[in-house]
Amino acid sequence: MSDLLSIRAARRSRARLPHGLGQRGRHFAEMVVAMLVGMAVLGPLWRLAWPGRPPRADLDVAVMVLDMTVAMVAWMWLCGHDRGAITLMSAVMVLPFAVLLPAYWARWLSGDALMTGGHVAMLGLMAVVSFRPSRRPTVSTSQGE
Repeated sequence: MSDLLSIRAARRSRARLPHGLGQRGRHFAEMVVAMLVGMAVLGPLWRLAWPGRPPRADLDVAVMVLDMTVAMVAWMWLCGHDRGAITLMSAVMVLPFAVLLPAYWARWLSGDALMTGGHVAMLGLMAVVSFRPSRRPTVSTSQGE
């Protein structure tokens, strides 16, 4: 555990620095990879834990979003992000599916539309949050001007 904390501390010091577009793009790609790993690793565990799960798109989406979010949260924590950033990105990942689920339940959307629309909106919102201008205070190099 102390190894994880030392890795996190080292990455946290880098997370505080202003990120350029390339660094933000790399971090965005890392989060997407973490989400894919989450689905690949946690998905089989769900099949073992819930063997009789009915094949319904809403349940599939709920399980998939949970798998992706857990893995992304773990990665962001390891990278040294603060709780606020992790919470924001988690909300951005869950929100599109939460908005589309009532339309699926009302039979206005098919399961494929729910899955596709949720992913497209999720990745789009994640990109907006990841690439938005930083609100971190800047340090002025000019003294008394």
